[in-house]
Amino acid sequence: MILEALSEAFTTFGYALGLATSEEASFFTDQSVPLPKEFQVIDDLAYRELKITGKTVGIIIFPELKNAKTVPEKTLRSITRMCSDKQKETDLLIGMSPWGYWSEQSYLKSLPLAGVDILLGSGAGVEVAGVAMNNGNTWWCRAYNKGKYVIKIDVESWPSRKKAPLWKEKENIRTEPVVLTDGFVEDNDMLSIIGQALN
Repeated sequence: MILEALSEAFTTFGYALGLATSEEASFFTDQSVPLPKEFQVIDDLAYRELKITGKTVGIIIFPELKNAKTVPEKTLRSITRMCSDKQKETDLLIGMSPWGYWSEQSYLKSLPLAGVDILLGSGAGVEVAGVAMNNGNTWWCRAYNKGKYVIKIDVESWPSRKKAPLWKEKENIRTEPVVLTDGFVEDNDMLSIIGQALN
């Protein structure tokens, strides 16, 4: 019942895109529970596109590293090539990574200018509330890996890749850690979903 409630709760949030690692997805598969709507399993390098207020937002989904301790050069080249191609077709290019802090940092330090505009990191390692990398051309965020807070990112204006640096904090991008405390007003729909699972 808990997994069913979790799937229903995340579906109710109405995410445009959600990711699950293969290990996470197996919990659902083993119990014959569908993943939340719009969630997909991280596998190979993948690309999704969203339309927002007439603008094109591209999302590059980084592949799982499996048993690799470092990011394979072939994977880095594939991501860089995709970034270079998709930058021409998008107004904003976002990367979503399950790699963990150190592999993401290594990737960002190796970047040429053709990288993602925003990197949403996850996996092992410390949180990053929002920092400019790649000479100010990539904004990196990582939520706390034990939950407890989410990061709100406000893109104040669509970035221009003709100007460097791409991001200037508090001018065209803002990030705010939102701590999940008991101060949040309980949502009745969520209470109902979770309550039914626990009864």
